[in-house]
Amino acid sequence: MLDGKLSPLSIGEPSSALKHLECARHQDLIIYDRGYPSFQLIFEHYSRNIDFVIRAKNDFNKEIIDFYENGSRTKIVKIYPGKNTKISDKQYGYKTSQTVRLLRVELSNGEAEILITSLLDVKKYPSQIFKHLYFQRWSVETFYDEFKNKVKAEHFSGYSKNSILQDFYVALFVSNIQSLIVGEINEELKVKRNTKYVYKVNNNLSYGLLKDRIVSLFFS
Repeated sequence: MLDGKLSPLSIGEPSSALKHLECARHQDLIIYDRGYPSFQLIFEHYSRNIDFVIRAKNDFNKEIIDFYENGSRTKIVKIYPGKNTKISDKQYGYKTSQTVRLLRVELSNGEAEILITSLLDVKKYPSQIFKHLYFQRWSVETFYDEFKNKVKAEHFSGYSKNSILQDFYVALFVSNIQSLIVGEINEELKVKRNTKYVYKVNNNLSYGLLKDRIVSLFFS
């Protein structure tokens, strides 16, 4: 986890993502689910030279509606801010365009995912890689589940702002330490493959053990 922030319910995912971009580097590739698409997010990605793959709803904008209904597999299009977008405080206007690539990914259940990406080079990034590429997002979703239900990130020890922020960032810290330790152990277990069964660290147990020993790690 590179960055974590607590925000009011009134702050949407695209706005939160803009803050997280401060921690991204040039030529990173960030993968987003359907809650994130916005012209501003795409504009900021291009401004910072940070690549993206974003899943979009089939009716996100006119360009995607046309793409979805035409049954196209991939297409490079220009997109513009929506008519209802507030642009008075933005660095762009209604006529500002961003060039993106749209892709259709067929799922095993018969549905189609629509992806928006900055990876425009069709030869360098052929369409068939994007199903596997977008699937990498799944590890983020499983992390959210672990962070809420195993680390108990929403179980705060107090009611004050400072107490809540302290508990939240401690939970992030513990989670990152757990990921580093467990990741290294799992890599070692992969090397030792001359066994009948495939072994992996039990995440539930590892979180519990680490919580009780996190302080002693710094004195050992």
